[in-house]
Amino acid sequence: MAGDQPSVADTHTFLRLYSKNQMKIHSFLQMLLPDAGEAEEVMQQTNILLWEKWGKYNQDREFLAWACGVAKYQAYRHLREKKRQ
Repeated sequence: MAGDQPSVADTHTFLRLYSKNQMKIHSFLQMLLPDAGEAEEVMQQTNILLWEKWGKYNQDREFLAWACGVAKYQAYRHLREKKRQ
């Protein structure tokens, strides 16, 4: 992706892949975080992070695997923060 803003094509590609995999990502987070509220909170954080990192996504890699990796990182981060409190 060139520049700071994604192209329209890049945006459409992200939205198509995300829409196709959204429920699978959410289900993955629910396995890691059985509390529905926590899973939803981390899902929202993951959504933002996926979009922010979209420019670095290697489109040769499977989107779902990449997205679940980001989600797992967010879930572990959430659990660490929760443990500190």
